[in-house]
Amino acid sequence: MNAIIVNPEFIISKDSNKKTLFEIKFTNNYLLYSLTKTKIIKNYTILDNGKTIILKATSIKMFSEFKKEQNKLNKTDKLSYPILLKLIYYLSKQLDYLITNDSKCFYTYDPNNIIVIDDSIFIYLSLDHLKDIKKDDNKSNNNNNNIHIYSPISTSNLYLSPELSSAKILPIMISYKTIFYSLGLLVSENLSSNIGETKLNYFLERCLNKDPCERYLLYI
Repeated sequence: MNAIIVNPEFIISKDSNKKTLFEIKFTNNYLLYSLTKTKIIKNYTILDNGKTIILKATSIKMFSEFKKEQNKLNKTDKLSYPILLKLIYYLSKQLDYLITNDSKCFYTYDPNNIIVIDDSIFIYLSLDHLKDIKKDDNKSNNNNNNIHIYSPISTSNLYLSPELSSAKILPIMISYKTIFYSLGLLVSENLSSNIGETKLNYFLERCLNKDPCERYLLYI
């Protein structure tokens, strides 16, 4: 296996003989089920107690590389409507699994941690950005479920919610729905044109609500 993407949190390698065989190595297995049980990743083998996934694919690349290729094809640094829908679908699916099954979620998206498989499947690989959701048993809804951040946040390359970007004192305790805003920013930045009164437009309005309690991941 030859390393093709090296990140402090993961390494992606490609088999030098079998060109469609790839390996993803994590520092731990926290993200494993969000990729496999959701069937985002198929045709895979799990090794090393879930820290390594062997999978078949035609290509695996960083989001930045994918965008450069799209730029050459379409003469724009933005992404097409169908591609953005796939970005939303896969990142939301991974996020929904983490929130519903593991009581965890990311607090932001960094383009350097977005990986594109077969030019159509988008996954997010970051353990640093993954936090536990602290459930308040005294509350009857999900709007008071928070994540706690105990270390300083780098603002470079990150899509931060207003409440996160304005936080000054550690620890930071904010709604887990901060990630909905981050996803909305990621999609908005890559819009290629005015989308008008579309489902995508309403999806973004729900994600980018200034009030965290009123944010929802709904594409209807």
